[in-house]
Amino acid sequence: GDLPAWFYPVWLTVQTVPLFKSEQKNSLRPVGVRNPLLKIWHREVVLQNKQELKCFLEPQQIASTEAGAAKLVISVRSMIEMNRGWVVFKLDLRNAFNENARAAVIEVLESEPTLKHLAWFAATVLAPYSGLETGGKQWGETGEGGTQGAPESSPFFCVAIQPAVRRLDEACKAAGGMAKFGMDDGYAVEPKEVVIEAVKRFAEEVKEQCLLQLEWSKTEIFSWDGVLPAGCP
Repeated sequence: GDLPAWFYPVWLTVQTVPLFKSEQKNSLRPVGVRNPLLKIWHREVVLQNKQELKCFLEPQQIASTEAGAAKLVISVRSMIEMNRGWVVFKLDLRNAFNENARAAVIEVLESEPTLKHLAWFAATVLAPYSGLETGGKQWGETGEGGTQGAPESSPFFCVAIQPAVRRLDEACKAAGGMAKFGMDDGYAVEPKEVVIEAVKRFAEEVKEQCLLQLEWSKTEIFSWDGVLPAGCP
């Protein structure tokens, strides 16, 4: 934070590239690209703190866990096969990386003793309103969220939602179930009669703390008998 104030908005400017999300070309995904040197430095910060981040996020958040995808699939599938009367909620957070509250990242880092040393780094790189540029012209700016593809964006996102993720897991465990996440893809597994309330509380928490919206229209529910839990939106 010792450089001139104008340096950070310029250095952190994001070059935006619109990519189609589907073959039908009916929606766009904005992809942000930053200076390669900046990405190298930020990747080094993440690598040096990889173990501390893993210890804080596991076992609920396994995005950076070795063989995390396999563990996510096997754990969810095994639990639902052993409990045929339960359901699985696959949660979808709308535009999660772009809308995640930057303040939430810093607050969680400051509150966790093993990650507190990262709070100043996070504050320095997240404080400026980042310019959004394409074709050599600035078309807008952003003051929330992270840059897709930036080394710190994924761990920062996971850190911000972790308190809510832990409480969702605790609610599921109280009924014998569990919650597991792979970044913004979350799975809640528990009995039908209690799962919907746990998911609703999670939705309220991430909205209040992280400015994130649970996308009910994209949330998927699996039930062996095909019957939805009572109270589903």
